[in-house]
Amino acid sequence: MLPAITNQTTYWDHYAEGVADQPLNEALKDAFGWTQYPGHGPGDELLGAPATTLELGSGRGDAVAALATRGITATGLDISPAQCERARTRRGPPLQSSRRTWLRPRIPCHH
Repeated sequence: MLPAITNQTTYWDHYAEGVADQPLNEALKDAFGWTQYPGHGPGDELLGAPATTLELGSGRGDAVAALATRGITATGLDISPAQCERARTRRGPPLQSSRRTWLRPRIPCHH
């Protein structure tokens, strides 16, 4: 029997390890799939034209990166160090200066 995971940070770190990454072009195209069903629910048009955004629970940073490619200053916040690190390493150098940032409460991990 697997040990029980009793805190949220450990849970999301464990989750991050078990999910395969999509190719980057697919991840950016599908960044706003806010339901488990493809093409179901609102898309990024719901956001309008913001200058800045903050995504809570940004995970791998797909939505943050998709917004940054449109010139929006985007920040992602996640409690999982594994998710935050994966977002930073998958995305490479910043797009258009520093339009993307990933943060972890109390322990910032900027990109």
